[in-house]
Amino acid sequence: RILSTHHLAITTSRFDELRAFYVETLGLPVVGGFLRQDIVFIAAGTTTIELSVRTNPGQEVVDSILELDPEFRARYHLDRVIGTGGMGMVLLAHEVAADRKVAIKFMRMLEHAELADRFQREARIMLALKHPNVVELYSVDQVADHPVLVMEYLAGGTLKERLQTRKRLPPVEAVETILPVLAGLAALHRGGVIHRDLKPENVVFSDHGVPKIADLGIAKDYGDAQLTATGQVLGTPLYMSPEQARGEDPSVASDIYAIGCMLYELLAGSPPFDT
Repeated sequence: RILSTHHLAITTSRFDELRAFYVETLGLPVVGGFLRQDIVFIAAGTTTIELSVRTNPGQEVVDSILELDPEFRARYHLDRVIGTGGMGMVLLAHEVAADRKVAIKFMRMLEHAELADRFQREARIMLALKHPNVVELYSVDQVADHPVLVMEYLAGGTLKERLQTRKRLPPVEAVETILPVLAGLAALHRGGVIHRDLKPENVVFSDHGVPKIADLGIAKDYGDAQLTATGQVLGTPLYMSPEQARGEDPSVASDIYAIGCMLYELLAGSPPFDT
């Protein structure tokens, strides 16, 4: 299935190695000597990367070109793109010193004070928080004046991806999926954090099937001063509480409402107010 027009940028030897699987096994086409499909690999020794962001569902644009300094390239070997969003792009990488896979979130340059504050809040929250059901943040870095988060890599995919293949879950499995998410959410709330954008895309599984809450990019620390303008709506409509949709301050109850919407979807096969 071809989801984007990105080129697969890899070395010749690696191209030959992967060609048999992606082309001969999966039947993906080759265009101009490169594989053209939804997996974007990063060539070994690459010194620049295109920072892509998602402006609308299914639509990606290049926000900027990032120059990777030698120190960063020595610490992390980039492998492939694993996701894009409105604030930036996530790549799978190998952290050399720790000998482990990590997810690196390259973010758009934070030109406005509000966005910079939101990023600092996300970093502060995740660096301090250690919970088995919340994605762990290892470090905060900067590349070409762009903020970078180095996080735990989870290979089990998202809850959204699981729902795309199964639609709905048996009641016992649905509850067993949501309970660990609630445990992670309780840890966030005890730390004074409201997530504000809980949805199936933001529940990620480890390779052992453990669900974890991800993407605190718009989480609001309710111990801080308000950082968004009155009436500004942050979140995803299908899982958004009524007060959040009205632009009012979200609360712990807003996150619980989103969890309820997700549980409903696991059982019924669609969100409660899906039109």
